[in-house]
Amino acid sequence: EGPIEFTFHNGSTLLFDAGVDGAELRIGGAPWRDPFEPLVDPVNIEYVANSGKYTAFDVTDESPYDELAGRRVDAVSVVPLADGRPRAATLYLGTGMVKAESIADELIVTLISA
Repeated sequence: EGPIEFTFHNGSTLLFDAGVDGAELRIGGAPWRDPFEPLVDPVNIEYVANSGKYTAFDVTDESPYDELAGRRVDAVSVVPLADGRPRAATLYLGTGMVKAESIADELIVTLISA
């Protein structure tokens, strides 16, 4: 669960995250930015102390991500909501795939590394 970011060999970025309405899949081309950094606002400091916050970390060398690293994206499919906004997207990586879908305010990512 949570945002997932891909960095490609040419330096470009693909970011998937759940939309604020709980249904839309946000698809972006900029790296994830921590909205609390720098952590100087007293309101934000209190919120983070009570609720925590996301922290980005590299999982390239961890299973099952390591089995997909370095693969070429062969195709992309997007499943739309009724109004045309994206709800889910799948990256096809040879025999593997990464599916990201927005479900009830959460981003659910499924990896298949076959």
